[in-house]
Amino acid sequence: MDNTFEFTVNNLDCAHCGAKIEALISDMQTVESAVLNFPLKKLTVTGDIDEDTIMLMNELAKAIEPDVEIVRMEKSQTNEVHDEDEENSLKSELILLAVGIAIFISAILTGKFGLPLFISLACYIISYFILGKDVLVSCFKNIKSKNFFDENTLMTVATLGAFALGEYSEAVGVMLFFKIGELFEDYAVAKSRKAITDVSALKVTEADVLIHGEFKRVSSDTIKKGDILRIKAGERIAADGIVENGESKIDTSAVNGEPVPVIIRKGDSVMSGCINLSEVFTMKATAAADESMLSKIARAVENASAEKPEIDKFITRFSKI
Repeated sequence: MDNTFEFTVNNLDCAHCGAKIEALISDMQTVESAVLNFPLKKLTVTGDIDEDTIMLMNELAKAIEPDVEIVRMEKSQTNEVHDEDEENSLKSELILLAVGIAIFISAILTGKFGLPLFISLACYIISYFILGKDVLVSCFKNIKSKNFFDENTLMTVATLGAFALGEYSEAVGVMLFFKIGELFEDYAVAKSRKAITDVSALKVTEADVLIHGEFKRVSSDTIKKGDILRIKAGERIAADGIVENGESKIDTSAVNGEPVPVIIRKGDSVMSGCINLSEVFTMKATAAADESMLSKIARAVENASAEKPEIDKFITRFSKI
């Protein structure tokens, strides 16, 4: 019996918080292992998982990040990423950053030119709230959930202390650099997600398979080793195999980066993910679709994004001391 379950983790924007959630869930009695893939917001849990366990997982996650929600991942949802929403969100954040920087510079210049203090102070306060909005909101939520030892709380205390001491530019500057760091992190995560989904997008969902003497359109998940497939012009190959009949040209650039089309004939090997550019040909599958080269590449990319480097493991252990 398969006791591995996949969940979508919604509203998680902090990789370090994700590591804490992963550790807490891993320590649950009914859980054998838990791996959080932060770029994909996917949590893979192995163990005796029922509805009560899922409720407890959500309680543990909310103790770290109040807005986080862990829900079961439907099969059709795997690796689904809303790239357009992410791009729009990043653009909005860049606009806010630009506005905050402009007001911050105005505050500095008003002080340099000897304008009344209340003008520069107003500019500092406005830029502080624009640049530090997310930090302040997270700090408020952490206080409500009695989670005081968090970088957002420390940032808020430090910057408010700077304001109290009259070091306005330092307070806003800290928020500014923190905001820039977060944007770089968001950009890196978005790139990782795109790399994973680009590979996943190459997977073929349906293929023509020879069944009882005639070709039928079936799900690629049902393809087995030894099945005969018909590949039409313009179609992507669903599984690894050997050409049985026909001659054609295939585009292998998506798999190996080779820009020049390859001519294939009877007896030649073909890989899943390649596109048939010209004539119809038939092939014998040498592996099931989920064991094809493309599926292995997709799993390798996804696993690599979930794998933690040694320095990250050290930091996680150090933070528990």
